[in-house]
Amino acid sequence: MDIQQFWEQYHSSQRRFSHIRLPHAAFCGANLSGLDFSYSHLPCADLIWVDISGANLTGINLQESVAIWLQGLWTDFHWADLRGMDLSCANLQMADFTSANLSRAKLAGADISDISAQDACFKEANLWGVWAPQADFGGACLQNVNLSGGNLSGACLVEAELGWSQLLKTVGARSNLTSVCLEGSDLSGADFSFACLQRANLSATNWQNACLQSADVRGADLRGADLQGANLGNADLTDADVTGADLRGANLQGTVLFEDHCDIDRMTQPNSWGLGIPG
Repeated sequence: MDIQQFWEQYHSSQRRFSHIRLPHAAFCGANLSGLDFSYSHLPCADLIWVDISGANLTGINLQESVAIWLQGLWTDFHWADLRGMDLSCANLQMADFTSANLSRAKLAGADISDISAQDACFKEANLWGVWAPQADFGGACLQNVNLSGGNLSGACLVEAELGWSQLLKTVGARSNLTSVCLEGSDLSGADFSFACLQRANLSATNWQNACLQSADVRGADLRGADLQGANLGNADLTDADVTGADLRGANLQGTVLFEDHCDIDRMTQPNSWGLGIPG
């Protein structure tokens, strides 16, 4: 099929385009909502300002396509190949990215609130300033991503991989990061108040001036973490390993903290912190 044949069928009310091949197709500004493009091959497509809301894009290949300002509410991207795709400022609320590949994709400023992205791959993606409250990234790979300035409030990142990523000033209040891996990531100035970080790998992370107020950090690995100036007020660090962590200037008022894995030599004026250390 060529692009002319596609438009002829489209204008004749055809809505099923499964398994078609249209590399470099130009759809700019088109209304493709509700169409079936499942398992189609559409790399390098022009999808700027396109509406694909409710479309079936299961297994589609959209590698290196440009979809700035895309409208994609409730779109099904199951198993889709979206590597290198530019989805900057796209509206993808409630879309389904389960097991999709978004490696190196650009989603800066995109609205991905309430999406399902379990086991998806976002490795090296640009998610700067992304809006993702209530998004489900359970088991997803977000290694080496830029999530700085993003909003992950109430999001699920259970067992997700976020090692060596940028999350400066990211908001993740009340998010669920149970067993997440954030090793080596920069979370300076981030807000993860009331978040669940049980059994998380937070080794060698940078939490300078971040907020972990009332966070559940039980059993987490905080070895070598930089927590200078962080707000850990009322956080629960029971059984957390803070060996080699730097807690200078941190607010630990009401914090529950065992001494078993603490590098006391790195702490200054511990008596002023009001630690809640169980007996």
